Amino acid sequence: MTLYDEVRVFVAEQAGTTVDSLMPETGLLTDLRLDPPSLESFLRAYADRFGVDVAAFRTSHHFAAQQFDPLSPMMLMLFRLLSSGTAQKLADAEPRDITLYHLATCAERKVWAPPQPRRDVPWSAATHAFDLIQAFISLGVFVIVLFCVFVGATLVGFALAQWPRFAMDPLTVLAGPLFLIFGIGYPLWSFRNTRTWIGHRLAVSALSDDAKKKAPEREAAGATLQ
Repeated sequence: MTLYDEVRVFVAEQAGTTVDSLMPETGLLTDLRLDPPSLESFLRAYADRFGVDVAAFRTSHHFAAQQFDPLSPMMLMLFRLLSSGTAQKLADAEPRDITLYHLATCAERKVWAPPQPRRDVPWSAATHAFDLIQAFISLGVFVIVLFCVFVGATLVGFALAQWPRFAMDPLTVLAGPLFLIFGIGYPLWSFRNTRTWIGHRLAVSALSDDAKKKAPEREAAGATLQ
């Protein structure tokens, strides 16, 4: 039995699936649906079984921090449009799947190295449907934000034009500024939040690339010790 076959049997046992269903390009995340705790547990068992140094493994290389901001897809699109370099860096910083072939390669080298970004991600109806839903939600929130800015500006302008009489209605006087604060403040907050998230993803990608470059050094050091 080859090392690849051993890894294949091991993955089948850990994932609770059949050996025949596993191919070299089978991904632990996209195909076997491992979540962060399951992936960490899997890597510990994998390291013990094949004697692999997994010091360079980081869960953040494979799972992006979630953004609970419905306007973030619009902001990400804005960042990509403003800078083609940023768009390429974000593509390289996408969470990386771990394939069966990569597991076998690291088992052979006895050193873990972060996988390369996947350029040939297969088309998935579920993924694209989710992206489409996110885009529609983001567009709807953007329309609401524009509406708030328009209503706020209209109310403030009307209040200033009719100030002596308008001052008798505090609720109406406050409504315009509140609409403006939300309509302008929320996009600014979302822009800042998205920029921070992009910085985090690029930093994680840089650490992943650095770990990949150092993998041959760790492999050589391990061979020397043996």
